[in-house]
Amino acid sequence: MTMDADIVREVEFSRTLRGYNMAEVDSFLEQMEGMFRRRDLEQENAEKRLQQELRENADQARRLALLTAELEDVRRESQTLETQLTQTREALRAEELRSSQLNAELERMRSALAAAQADAVQAEQRSRTLEKSLEAQPQNRLAEVGAAAKDSLKKFSDTLRAKRK
Repeated sequence: MTMDADIVREVEFSRTLRGYNMAEVDSFLEQMEGMFRRRDLEQENAEKRLQQELRENADQARRLALLTAELEDVRRESQTLETQLTQTREALRAEELRSSQLNAELERMRSALAAAQADAVQAEQRSRTLEKSLEAQPQNRLAEVGAAAKDSLKKFSDTLRAKRK
């Protein structure tokens, strides 16, 4: 039999002449009833608190599951970003290397262009010198031919005069 306040309230004792003092028994029973009522009330409150805590724990468990899922999403996103960052860094290094190679090639081309320009200036100077030389040669040559022709004419003329005489 389970003991509670209602059972204590309903308990009756038989009366005898030499029995217990009824006032004391009633007082004790009232104390027991009060004790059981407090215990029942405390138990009811404890059960309510337990139910509330269970609901709160369930809510917290749901929140924890959501946060855990979000954390996993953030971790995956972080890994993706780290992978992308690594790939971007590698691509940047490759581009820097390519840029360095292109700059070196550009410097070689600039040097080759400068050398070609210097060669062109020298060729132009040689061309002008040759042009002047060629321009001067025909005049010199004409002068020589002219002088030779004059000499030939003079000799011919002298020979004709000599034959006439």
